[in-house]
Amino acid sequence: MPARLLADPGDAGAMILETGRASGGVIRLSCGLDGAFRFTPDESAGGQLLALRGRWSGPDRLELEHQYPGRGDSTCMTFRIEFEGPDLTVRFADNEYASGTIHGEIERITD
Repeated sequence: MPARLLADPGDAGAMILETGRASGGVIRLSCGLDGAFRFTPDESAGGQLLALRGRWSGPDRLELEHQYPGRGDSTCMTFRIEFEGPDLTVRFADNEYASGTIHGEIERITD
């Protein structure tokens, strides 16, 4: 299943990021676009709350900030997603030791 970006019908300041799990099922994460984090329980992390916020830094570039505030650590992941038609490039890094690039595709839905 390609990733999907959806308007959040219950929150005008947020969107829903939806993607498939490798083990099956769908992940739906709420993402604040108004500068505030939105929180979603993450089943893959034992139900811990995942905080996610983002901003469009260009017409085809979405920047996301992702963290688990309940863990008591200071790890923060950042993602820069660049779109070109159905293709996307995701550059990610955390504030400790990981970074990389992923290429994939996304389904854009317009209402």
